[in-house]
Amino acid sequence: MREKAKLSVRSKKWALRWLSIGIILILISCVGASVLQTNFYKTQVYTFKVPTSGGKYLSCNMYRPKTASAENKVPLVIATAGTYASKEQMDIPGIELSRRGIAVITFDPYMHGLSSGGTEPYDQFAWTDAGMIALVEFAAANLDFVDTGRIGVTGHSLGGRIISNTLAHYGVAYEKALAQAQEPDSEGGTEITEKEQAYARSQNKVMAAFASGVQTSEISFGVKDDTFAIHGIKGAPEDKEMPQRAYASVAVYNGFNDEFGRGNYQVDGVAYDLSVHPDMISLVNSVLVPEDKVDTIEIDHFYGNAGDHTLRVVYNPPEVHAYERFSTTEAREISDFFTKAFEMENPITPENQLWLLKECFNFLGFIGMFLLLVPLASLFMRLPLFAELATSVPEKLPALKSGRSKLIFWGTWLFSAVASWQFFLPAIGISTALFQVQSKQGTLTWLFPQKMTNFVWVWAIFNAIVGLALFWLSYRFNGSKNGVTPKMWGIKTSGKELLKSLLLAFTVCACFFSVVFLANYFFVADFRIWVLAIKVFKPIHIIYAVTYAVMFFPYYFMVSVSTNSSRRVEGQKEWVNLLICGIGNILGLALMQFVMYSNVYATGINPYGTACLNCIQTYQLLVLLFIVPYLCRYLFKLTGKVWLGAMISCLTVVTINVANSMLHIPA
Repeated sequence: MREKAKLSVRSKKWALRWLSIGIILILISCVGASVLQTNFYKTQVYTFKVPTSGGKYLSCNMYRPKTASAENKVPLVIATAGTYASKEQMDIPGIELSRRGIAVITFDPYMHGLSSGGTEPYDQFAWTDAGMIALVEFAAANLDFVDTGRIGVTGHSLGGRIISNTLAHYGVAYEKALAQAQEPDSEGGTEITEKEQAYARSQNKVMAAFASGVQTSEISFGVKDDTFAIHGIKGAPEDKEMPQRAYASVAVYNGFNDEFGRGNYQVDGVAYDLSVHPDMISLVNSVLVPEDKVDTIEIDHFYGNAGDHTLRVVYNPPEVHAYERFSTTEAREISDFFTKAFEMENPITPENQLWLLKECFNFLGFIGMFLLLVPLASLFMRLPLFAELATSVPEKLPALKSGRSKLIFWGTWLFSAVASWQFFLPAIGISTALFQVQSKQGTLTWLFPQKMTNFVWVWAIFNAIVGLALFWLSYRFNGSKNGVTPKMWGIKTSGKELLKSLLLAFTVCACFFSVVFLANYFFVADFRIWVLAIKVFKPIHIIYAVTYAVMFFPYYFMVSVSTNSSRRVEGQKEWVNLLICGIGNILGLALMQFVMYSNVYATGINPYGTACLNCIQTYQLLVLLFIVPYLCRYLFKLTGKVWLGAMISCLTVVTINVANSMLHIPA
C-alpha cells in the first residue's frame, strides 16, 4: 500500500498544534532568559558597537546595574570568549557579576560574531588584544558610571590570551612611565615624585584579571624570579614588549583535565597539576618578597593582597576545556575573585547563581525553534505554489527477515560510523592541502574564510561518498533481490519540483532565523545551551552560509537518502527506526570524542594533540546531526521525496555553524 502524504485537515491541525507548542516554548524561553539575565530587571542589558582603529568595530553586550550612575560609580569587567565562540557564551560574568554590583561588557573579538573582520594576520592576531584595549580605553574615557580605578578583564581560551596581551600592554606602559620618571631631567630627577607615580598608575588601567582555560605560559609575562628561568609567552613575536610582571590582581582558572593543558607539564611522563607548574609558581612569586617565595603553590589559595593589586590565585578543578566556561565552579570562583579584587562587600554568596537557569530557558527556545521547521513547511505546502510538492509516500522497504538482510543493515550502519571516525584526523590534513591559502597561518581571505568549516566539509563529503556507495551496494547485492525498487526511494523528481523545493526551503529557513532576530531585538536573547547555539549573524554570514550550503548539500542528501530510502523498513517501530538513524549519523563523532576523553581522563594526555580543537568544534554537531534524520523523515512524509528534508536540514545546520564560527576576513 502507498500512503498518501498527509496534507489533510488533520495535517493542518497537527501542524498548527506543533507550531503553537514551538512558539509557546520560544516565548517562555525569551521571557525567562530576559528576567534572569537582567536579575529580575535590576540590570540593564543592551547591545552596542564601538568603532576602533582601521575601520574596525566591536560588537558588545552591556550588563549595567541600574544603581550605577555618575554619582554611584561601579567597577567594570570586560569579558570575551575563546576562538570560534561569541560574547553570548559569557553568561557567567555577565549575569553573576552584574548581580553583585559590577558592570560587565562582553564582546566579540575581531573576526568573531558580530564584530568586524581583522587587519592583522591571524597568527599575529593571537598576540594582540583583539579589541580589549580599545574597550578599556573607551570605558575609561566615556562611561561616567564606571569607577576607572576598578576595571577588570576576563576571558576563556583565546580570551585568556587576550587578557595576557592586554595586561602586558598596560604593564609595559606603567614601566615606561616609571623609567621616564627616573630620568635625570624628569620632574624629580632620579627620584619618583608623587605626581610622577600617580601618572604611572594612570597608564595602567586594568586592576584585576581572571584568565580561564588559558595555556599556563601565556599568563606569566616573562616573570623573572630566583628559582626559574624567564618564561615568555610561547610563540610570541620577537619584538613583543613584555613587562617584568602583571601589575594587577590575577586569577588563573585551568581545568585539571583541560585538553590543551594538563599534559603540557610532565615529570617522568606523568602529568601534574598546576601546584608544581613552573609558570604558575613564577606568577605567584612575582608578587612575593624573597623570604616568602614558594616552591609549590596551594591551589585555590589567595597570595598577595587586593589593596595594592597583587592578588594571585590559581584554580585547577577537574574540568575539560570547553566546560570551564559552563561551570558552576567557575561561576563561584569568578564572583569570589572579582569581589575580593575590588574589595567589595557583597551579600550575595558565590554559590548563589542564576546563569544556569537562564541557560535552561535558552534551551527551551532551542527545542521550540526546531519544532517550527516541519509545521512551517506543512503550512506553506497548503499554498497553491507549493501544493504539487505533496506526492504519495512510497512503501517502506521489506522487513529484515533473513540473516543476510540483517547483516547488511547493521553492517553498513556500523561500517559508516567507523569510517566516519577513522577519517576525522585525515580530514584535517586534506583540508589543509585543499584550502592552502585559507589554512595558512597569517591569512585573511574573502574566499572560503572559515577554516573549521572547511575541515568539516572535507569530513562530510567523505561521509557522503561512503554513505551513497553503501546505499547503492546494499541495493545492488541485496535489496534488488528482495523486492526493493527505485520507486521506494523517493528520489525521482523533476526540475520544477526541485526549484519549488528549494524555494520552500529558503522560505522556511528565512522564517526560522527571523525568529532569532526578533528574540535578540526584543529580549537580547537567543537559543542555546553550552556551545550549542542558534544566534544572530551579520549579512555577510548569509553569503557564506549559502556558499557552504551548496558545498555541504551532498552530505545532507546522503543523510536523507540513508534515513528514508535505505533504512525505512517494515517491522520497526517508527521511533526505534528514527533512533537508529539518529545514532548512526553521529556515532563516528561520538567514537572520536570517546577516544579523546577516555585518554585525557585516564592518562592526562590528549591523544589528538592540537587537533583536539577540531574535536571541540564538533560538540554542537553531535546534537544537530542527531536531529537531521528526524527532520528528513518528517519532511519525507510531507512530500514523499528526499529532497526537501535534505535542503531544509542543510540550510539550517550550515547557517547555524557559519554563524558560530570565525570569519578570517579583512575589516
